[in-house]
Amino acid sequence: MAKWASAYMKPIIDNKLGGTLSEPSKHVPFNTIFSGYTEISNTFDALKLSGTLISVAPPRSKKINNDEYIKYLINMYLQDMYILKERLNAYATKLKRMHIKAGRKALVDEFIEPLFTDVKSSFDGIVNTRGMHVHSTRYSDDALDDVTQMGLISRYDSSFTPHFNYSYKKAQKLWASRISKNNEDTEKILDHYFSELMKVVKVKDSVFMP
Repeated sequence: MAKWASAYMKPIIDNKLGGTLSEPSKHVPFNTIFSGYTEISNTFDALKLSGTLISVAPPRSKKINNDEYIKYLINMYLQDMYILKERLNAYATKLKRMHIKAGRKALVDEFIEPLFTDVKSSFDGIVNTRGMHVHSTRYSDDALDDVTQMGLISRYDSSFTPHFNYSYKKAQKLWASRISKNNEDTEKILDHYFSELMKVVKVKDSVFMP
């Protein structure tokens, strides 16, 4: 996809540098195809970043409470997982409409249509975890509740600091492992998703653009 985008954009950039601008409407199919791809790619990068940040030591700044930091990261992770699901569905929908309009409905029915069911079944568990809490309160669980309680107490009584450190490392280990496994599974889902899309989008060594 990046190779195709580079080849497509090079003459546009060259013309722009030379003072010649093309009509924006001419590039709508390209923008639909490539921007949707980059949105999904960027969201997966955010999921991986969350996993990295949770697995390493928290910031040392006194302005950041570690208990609030880890809960923030986990809630951002769950939110990005929800965003990824929505972007996968939105991208498949855009490509579906584009290719049906171009007279390629048979390919759409065979390779794109089943992806909606695949995405739903693959992401429902994680997305539902986020969805149950998003309208009333931020996500939490027993391990995070313990971190919050110990963090609050230890700020007023330093003798609880070892208990807080223990609860933090316990939650950190739990969520670092969980996110690592989820991201591995998500990468497999994305590999399957784009493998099926490419059977429709790719024509020879390029990308089909109506």
